[in-house]
Amino acid sequence: MAKENTIYLHGQVAAKPRLYYGPDGSFKKATIEVNIVRRPGPLQDGQPTGGGKLRIDTPTVSTGNEEIGKKMGELQINDMVDVKGVLTTREAIKTTPCERCGHKNSVMGSAGYVTAIYICRRETGIGEEKGLELLLERSGISNSAILIGTLCREPKTYESDDGKTVITQYQLASNRKYHIRDDGGSSNKTDYPWVKTFGTQAKEDALCLSINSTVLINGAIQTRGFKRTTICESCDGEYEWNDKTIEVVPYSVEYLANCYPIERVKPRENTIHLHGQVMSPPKVRVDSEGNAVKTTFAMKVLRRPYIRANGQISGGRLRIDALIVSTTGEKTAETASALRQFDMVDVKGALTIQETAKPAACNSCGHANSVMGSFGFVTATYVCGRETGLDEEEGMSLLHERSEISNTAIIAGGLCHAPEPCGAEGNRAAVEYQLEASRKKRNSADEETPPADRPWVKSIGKQAMDDTIYLTEGSTVLVNGAVQARESSQTAICENCGEEFGWDEKTVELFPHSVEYLLDCLFPDSGDETNEDGESDDYVTGAGVVDD
Repeated sequence: MAKENTIYLHGQVAAKPRLYYGPDGSFKKATIEVNIVRRPGPLQDGQPTGGGKLRIDTPTVSTGNEEIGKKMGELQINDMVDVKGVLTTREAIKTTPCERCGHKNSVMGSAGYVTAIYICRRETGIGEEKGLELLLERSGISNSAILIGTLCREPKTYESDDGKTVITQYQLASNRKYHIRDDGGSSNKTDYPWVKTFGTQAKEDALCLSINSTVLINGAIQTRGFKRTTICESCDGEYEWNDKTIEVVPYSVEYLANCYPIERVKPRENTIHLHGQVMSPPKVRVDSEGNAVKTTFAMKVLRRPYIRANGQISGGRLRIDALIVSTTGEKTAETASALRQFDMVDVKGALTIQETAKPAACNSCGHANSVMGSFGFVTATYVCGRETGLDEEEGMSLLHERSEISNTAIIAGGLCHAPEPCGAEGNRAAVEYQLEASRKKRNSADEETPPADRPWVKSIGKQAMDDTIYLTEGSTVLVNGAVQARESSQTAICENCGEEFGWDEKTVELFPHSVEYLLDCLFPDSGDETNEDGESDDYVTGAGVVDD
């Protein structure tokens, strides 16, 4: 089964970190509680849609990795932090005192938390009120969850207490990419998160989903308390106690397999997270009243090949890519227009590919031709300035510290053609293919924009060999990787002299860290996948995650 489980959090530390050690003094794990903001719907022009209010949730973030645990231990209450990780569930024994006799009963239950791959302190020495103000400003990046799973029980549909909202609830089996050190290591390979959908989405899920349906979810996590009833082991009396759980609330649900849609629709997912340094002053387009309506800027981001334990990379060096970001909504354009050269900035958006005319000079006669090519950029739904007043060197130092969150792309699409060899990367094979990635909504910048983008994907090493074997024209995949700037050699016929000439085209492509095979693929045999070094695919090994 395809595997995807990525959580991004930005929040405020709600309680003092807890560090646990064994009898011999060896590190076991560390945990923190983080207040985050959950939007009622997806972002549009930096604002949440969905008609509801922002809500605060407080998930637990855990690590079994000593290096990341040390960073957690240094955090203080009210610090602002960035977290990247995976949603983890497990069976747990919970202790609850009987209301009648005081006996402490042991009750089986489930525990849900985020296992951190990366954590970074953002601000410190601030109060709770100031932290909440910052959190509301940054709600666009506070709580994001993307995962794939298969229903392990039938959906349950009911109405809210006031009878105004339809709710559908179901549990997923989501295969892990990682081995969680403090939860069975390599023996436990599946998490079982609960999903709760509302309104129209709930009605569609009730109609289309059943046990064994596979879905792709883009949403947020929520924490909530609920009442449980237990029989006391000592006095046999029945009493209630407060338990808590963690759930996924989708902004969208894409139906992948064993569903019953009215018509088969290709899954839609196009999410870009960037953290980088502004390369030059933004270009701002204003309306007649002087308000910013579109802002474009270039930013430097770091692209990692892979991750290993303690945030160390494998498979190559960190690389710098220069990407174009364009924003069209008034609020987001206004925020971006205030950026200065060398500022650090957070961006969330979608990868956009447009066909456009480009100038190309003929090598023979020098005539300036206009040739059709592709232009790739990130359409921002959220922009937030970070550190300002820096020089280029200071910004690059921060960027290297934050490379884990600098450049992430998660995109689903169908192959326009079978993978094609494109030359070797060092001593490793490389293939490329073009995706047709359907958009969730039309870009407001251009009413004539087609309903799909067509980014190129370039995979290398073992991933390239797997893609050659298992993919063909029409296969649907989910790519989890990074955006890289691309320059390729093209040829054209001169409009003036009729001679063929070469020119260099600059655009962008996707560099996969993993490719999940969703539809119309020749699926590989079940079992542990391996990376190009012959190790388990669980190479992402930050806090609490270990190598095979």
